[in-house]
Amino acid sequence: MNAKILPIKEPVLNGYPDYAIFLSIIANYESTKDWMYTNFVQLFFDPGAKYNKLRFFYTDNRGKLFNVLNPWFEYQMINKSTVDSCKIDCIDFVVDAINSNQYVIAHVNEYYIPAAFGYNNYSNSHKMFIYGYDSNEHFYIQGYLRESGQYSTSTIKFSDFKLAYENNHCNSDRKMYFLTFDDKKEYPFNKDAFIEQLEYYLYAKDSSLKLQEHLNPMNHLKFGIDIYTELKKLFDPDHIEEWFVENNMLNVKPVHVLWEHKKFMLERMKYLGAKGTLLNWVYYYNNFEDIEQHAFLIKNKLMKYGITKQVALLAEITQLITVIEKKEIELITELLNEAYRM
Repeated sequence: MNAKILPIKEPVLNGYPDYAIFLSIIANYESTKDWMYTNFVQLFFDPGAKYNKLRFFYTDNRGKLFNVLNPWFEYQMINKSTVDSCKIDCIDFVVDAINSNQYVIAHVNEYYIPAAFGYNNYSNSHKMFIYGYDSNEHFYIQGYLRESGQYSTSTIKFSDFKLAYENNHCNSDRKMYFLTFDDKKEYPFNKDAFIEQLEYYLYAKDSSLKLQEHLNPMNHLKFGIDIYTELKKLFDPDHIEEWFVENNMLNVKPVHVLWEHKKFMLERMKYLGAKGTLLNWVYYYNNFEDIEQHAFLIKNKLMKYGITKQVALLAEITQLITVIEKKEIELITELLNEAYRM
């Protein structure tokens, strides 16, 4: 058997595979940076979610991030039932796709994936990103993996992949996605789109209303600045157990996404400064850096609480959130006023 590996890089955001996957693809191309730094401004908080309470708002008209409205991807989706009815071997299917320069995302059962947290422990429908294969019958994969404890790359035997794919019985997650990068597409930095996202964030406007021709209202979500009120509620001693999930494992994803949001805003300021788009970028960079450091401290204090259960840490985290909220309102108000003059 031959071998083929499609290009990927470490994604600039990795909190959730929904966006980490396609960001790891487009990160290979300088031409995609204008699009990246136009987007990923808005956040939303879902009070009813068990795990994924805080996320970037980036979706399409079906509410599924894998149906990405992204300028560079040709996109296909095939249900497992179609693959089964056509009697297609899933390994051959993936290998043929990679040979055609298509990245593959498959829903699989974690129980059968040696690199996954659920391996031989529990069943869970898991998104597997496959970007290559080798002559020793391994697929190259990327995702949240047990061996590193973070978003990283690994390999999986063809036989293990087949087991994981064929034994995923989650009715809503039985699909394969195929992404082909088209390097002929273009997207220059869009000032108006950037400004709109800043406004929606600062004024806590419901971004889902922009998609109401296709989606039902998402009135239960909190957007933009309003996420801080919701986060502070979670650090009340009466609600702190919501940070712990199966096997009493601490779920730091929401505060990781919060930190990613601040880190990415830092990188955005530097990028816009280098382009000459944002003249006063050093001022904004320095101030957003202070916010980013506060967000990183929140993540560390939550991890410390997970070990020590020191209640005093919760009050310290709440105070840090209040500081971030106040600084961000002031800074984004200033940034908006400057963006209007870009």
